[in-house]
Amino acid sequence: MCLTMAKSPIVVAEDAVRHITVGGNVDLVIRQNTKPGTIVKIDGKDKERLKAGIAGSDLYLNSSDDERVVVYVWADDLETLTVKKNLSQFKSASLNSITSA
Repeated sequence: MCLTMAKSPIVVAEDAVRHITVGGNVDLVIRQNTKPGTIVKIDGKDKERLKAGIAGSDLYLNSSDDERVVVYVWADDLETLTVKKNLSQFKSASLNSITSA
């Protein structure tokens, strides 16, 4: 799996992201991916303000900046979304579980 911040989308190859944990000032847009795997896109201006990481099939997104950071995720097999403070909007095509922590 690979997660790099760049102008082009971040492609998480082979193993799909199954769990997302979001915290801080992050606006998350989730879409169904028609192909296997996960794609994450962050605007270039936001990449310095976002802390992101992958551990196994878990994607972690956080921003403590005062301005909101918009993150787009296309996932084919997302199972859970955990929200930790200040997430104001999200859209999902197929989520089995949403947890607020």
